[in-house]
Amino acid sequence: MKTGRSILLLALLVLCWGRPSCGSCAETYTITEAQLMTLEENLTALSMNNAALLETLNESNEDLTIAQSELMTLREQLKEAKDQLRRLSGQLETLKEESARAKESLKTANEELQSAVESVQKLEKTRRRIERQRNFWEVVAVVLGGIAVTR
Repeated sequence: MKTGRSILLLALLVLCWGRPSCGSCAETYTITEAQLMTLEENLTALSMNNAALLETLNESNEDLTIAQSELMTLREQLKEAKDQLRRLSGQLETLKEESARAKESLKTANEELQSAVESVQKLEKTRRRIERQRNFWEVVAVVLGGIAVTR
C-alpha cells in the first residue's frame, strides 16, 4: 500500500512538473517607446482634463449654492408678497363694506333731505295760502270799515 501511494505521489509530481505555472499563463505585451510616449501624453492630457473638469465642477457647485440662496430669497419675497396681498385683500373687503354702509347712509340721508324739502315746500305753500287769506281778510276788513265809515 505504501508503494501504491508512492507511485501515485510520483505520478502527480510528474504531471504538475509538466504543467505551466500560473504566472506563465498570462500573456505579455510589448510596446514601443513611441507608443509609451503617446500613452503618457494621453495620460497627462486626461489628468489635465480631469483637473479642469474638477475646477469647473467646483465653480458649478458655487454657482449652484448662489442660485439656491437666491431662490430662497425669492421664495421669502414671494411669501412676503403673498402675505401683503392677503392683508390688502382683507383691507379692500373692509373698505368695500364701509363704502356700502356709507352709500346706504347717504341714500338714507338723501331720502330724509327729500322728505324735508317736501315738508318745507308744503309749509311754504301753506304759509303763502295763509298770507293770501290774511291779505284777503284785511282787504275785506278795510272795505267793510270803509263802508261802515261812509254810512
